[in-house]
Amino acid sequence: MKRLSRNLVRTGALLGVLAAVLALADTGPRGAAADEASFDAYADKAWVNKYGGLLVEGWWDCTDAVVNAYPKEDDRPDSVLVNINWDAYQYVGRTKVVQVSYHSGIAGECYIKDQPGPYRWSTLSAFPMGQPMWMYSSDGKFASGKVHVDVTAVGGWAIGGAYPFPNENGLYSFTQAELRAVRVK
Repeated sequence: MKRLSRNLVRTGALLGVLAAVLALADTGPRGAAADEASFDAYADKAWVNKYGGLLVEGWWDCTDAVVNAYPKEDDRPDSVLVNINWDAYQYVGRTKVVQVSYHSGIAGECYIKDQPGPYRWSTLSAFPMGQPMWMYSSDGKFASGKVHVDVTAVGGWAIGGAYPFPNENGLYSFTQAELRAVRVK
């Protein structure tokens, strides 16, 4: 029988140690408990102005997450607030990417008691509060056409009601969308 090469033995030992570390770190799929506070937040419209700025809109609804967190209807808050953040990418030619990020300075309602969702969100400025906010890239100008948008929504601030939102991590949503940006006049 031939002896195994020293490199092969080392590689096998390293793979064994790596497998043990990953098993101890519990890197498997998240359980149902981790997903209890997720909700739906999607981008469905992208607008481009004549200066190459981008404005993204969409909808969100965290009604199911609120109902799961507050099984008794009397305990539910009057509304729940979350922040919307997004990153947009538009490919120009083979090598150039125009990219911009939006991080909300204000929270919006993803749940309103006795008013069924979904609810609309938009790219808005913190001051003056609630005005449309065009986002510009230092990489170039956005144009009408295909835009990839990564949406992250986080929060879970309960307004009114007896208890704060029970999940210590609050609410979260991570989604992606391929949109067709439309030029506004």
